[in-house]
Amino acid sequence: MVASCSKLSLFPLVLPFIGIVSLNAQNIEYCTTPTISSLNEWKSDLRQSSLGASLPPAGTASCSFPKDNQKVLFLGVDGFRAASAAMLPLPNIRRLESMGVFSYWASTQQTGITKSGPGWTSMLTGVEPTKHGVDANYDLSDISSLYPTFLKVAKEDLGKSVAASVVWSPLIDDLINVEDPATLDKSSIKSTDASMASEAKKWIENENYDVIFTDFDGCDAAGHANDFDGYDDEYRAAAIKVDTLIGSLLDAVENRPTINDEEW
Repeated sequence: MVASCSKLSLFPLVLPFIGIVSLNAQNIEYCTTPTISSLNEWKSDLRQSSLGASLPPAGTASCSFPKDNQKVLFLGVDGFRAASAAMLPLPNIRRLESMGVFSYWASTQQTGITKSGPGWTSMLTGVEPTKHGVDANYDLSDISSLYPTFLKVAKEDLGKSVAASVVWSPLIDDLINVEDPATLDKSSIKSTDASMASEAKKWIENENYDVIFTDFDGCDAAGHANDFDGYDDEYRAAAIKVDTLIGSLLDAVENRPTINDEEW
């Protein structure tokens, strides 16, 4: 993605399947950060478009933060249509848009079916289903060892501590733990988005994990029942609820007592 460096940095990416966001804060000192002048560069497949994007070479940013203070908050929203994200009153999504780079046109994957299994796996590995091997919701354990999840890479290659709080249990039971049971230092499977986010918030406030992965499922459940229609009251309410929960996690990060010494 975009290599950036600041006490809190941002690359929010709103996709038809998933929104992935980290965050920013006001009144902070920035390191050298690459810029993207036009979203037109990101209207097709994200991986291919990034090859021609106007970005400086990797590793050229000057940052004073040690690796132990570099952290990631991954916010994944299943069933969150880009069109709905753009039209609905979602102050925390707007909050993220105002703080960094985002796209409503990037594709999670283009060769697989529109299902949670291949979509999540493409997001976690950065490759198409034709490479990672997950074609449906029932075969997440088929993930190819040639294309590890970024969670496994963060733990195994970078020595980061990794935690995951999810609603859709196959993400942990059939994908992450099957790929490598040693990846997660802490995991939680909850029945609602609110309880899932509450657990992640406690980790942010009271623990010191380097990577925190979250999975919101309310939009997906409401979408299947209502055709993922942003004008539908139930789907609209689900999206607004997720936006509120996302805001609580962003606030938790910004209120960490050690935030001035961390890069998120």
